[in-house]
Amino acid sequence: HGVAIATGEILAFLDQDDLWERDFLSALVEPLDRHPAMSMAFSWFRLIDSSGRALGPVSQRYDGTLTFEALFVDFVIGGTSNLVVRRSALERAGGINTRMRRFYDVDLCLRVALLAPRNIGSVPRDLMWYRRHAGQMSKDLTSLIDEWDTIIAQYDRLVPERVAPLKARAKSNELRYFSRVAYEGEAFGRSLQLLMRGLTCAPLTFMGDRRNWLTGAAALSGALLPRAVHRALERVAGFRRGAD
Repeated sequence: HGVAIATGEILAFLDQDDLWERDFLSALVEPLDRHPAMSMAFSWFRLIDSSGRALGPVSQRYDGTLTFEALFVDFVIGGTSNLVVRRSALERAGGINTRMRRFYDVDLCLRVALLAPRNIGSVPRDLMWYRRHAGQMSKDLTSLIDEWDTIIAQYDRLVPERVAPLKARAKSNELRYFSRVAYEGEAFGRSLQLLMRGLTCAPLTFMGDRRNWLTGAAALSGALLPRAVHRALERVAGFRRGAD
């Protein structure tokens, strides 16, 4: 609805619980002005809790332009509030799929990435604050996993020659993300289970990714150690929970 009533050539999306830095729009529009062939720009971001306090984790520090393949394997953009897109590119890509309730942003960015090589660029600054709180749709792991499997199947049909070599790594990376969501909800057993599923998808790349080791160590300590000790270790590691 917002896209339909907006009048500008460049569109940005801000979810009601997220925050932009004051210069978010100017910083992300600037590379689109400089590079007419660029369709979309995104920034780095940090996580905050329901009261606006920084939680500690930050986005992937990706710097440069993205290919479809890189974005399919690892969705470094992170979310809808973190991007601006040319209306013309959004329309050429087919608009927003409103049947997708959770990963509509992933789907849109992938379709934009298919329009031209490396037409999505990063602004390497923390310009968006992504809020985590109880009740988010992203906490519904079963629905998240089902919709991500739908994404993989959709692009496997659309561009099979490009997706076939990527499916295992993409699935492994997303399972790590779901594992981290379970960890944040203190479902440590589920977190470890999801991480092990990620290992079986792509063992070699899984073992070489530091994020998997950190997630596994955190979930294992949560499962085995007394809660007070585990919380103290989290604080030492720079991860702060909203309830603390």
